[in-house]
Amino acid sequence: MNAFEQHKIDHLSASSLNTWINAPSLWVMEKLLGHRSRMGAAAHRGTATEAGVSAGLFDHDLSREDCVAVAMPVFDRLTALSGDPKRDSERGVIPGMITQGLALRSHGLPQRPNSGSQFGGQEQHKVEIRLAGVAVRIVGYLAWLYADEILDLKTTLRVPSSLSETHARQASVYKTAHMDRHVRFFYVSDKKAEKHTLTREQYDAAIGQLIGSAQRLERFLSLSNDPHELASIVPHSSESFYFNEPVTKAKAVEVFGY
Repeated sequence: MNAFEQHKIDHLSASSLNTWINAPSLWVMEKLLGHRSRMGAAAHRGTATEAGVSAGLFDHDLSREDCVAVAMPVFDRLTALSGDPKRDSERGVIPGMITQGLALRSHGLPQRPNSGSQFGGQEQHKVEIRLAGVAVRIVGYLAWLYADEILDLKTTLRVPSSLSETHARQASVYKTAHMDRHVRFFYVSDKKAEKHTLTREQYDAAIGQLIGSAQRLERFLSLSNDPHELASIVPHSSESFYFNEPVTKAKAVEVFGY
């Protein structure tokens, strides 16, 4: 039995490994201690925008207003109990982001996901890969699959000039599952959009990071079968933006003392 199995972990994901890399104490809180962190309004803005854009990509007859009408109830439902002071401002940029996102209609109609394969409440394409030297499978979900490419939407208030390492690792999971396709991330604000394609150099670097971080995670888990003991030795920063949400910050204080 490997260390993942000892902690009842049967798979990893790019999101999970990104959390382990960027905020290891949050990973321990969520995956080992079962404390689910709350997402802020910005994350829900992304989910809602993707729902609206996805509706428009699968049905080109839908108007921009129809797509906005799909997105807004999603945001309102997800943030119904949110105390995030940016809730209203994040809600206000969704229509503009959908306008930018619908430019992806120029790529044609994406393939429909298999019925029942869902992630985040939406039907998406499930991918599952194996990485050399990693004891468990890596699972992911992608929204828009085309004959020669994969598209992913990222909402942001500032459109970046390139793929971040975090997003390159996510893109590389998709690429490994579909080596015959380009992987492109479409970044949208309410006023601007930019598309970035995963390069071979980014792919090679990202796969190395995924393998290395997964192997480090397994070695960390092998130190103890007690999640609380592992929490006592993992580094933690109370200033990390991952702990900006008040409930998550309060849980971190309970676990780590600050």
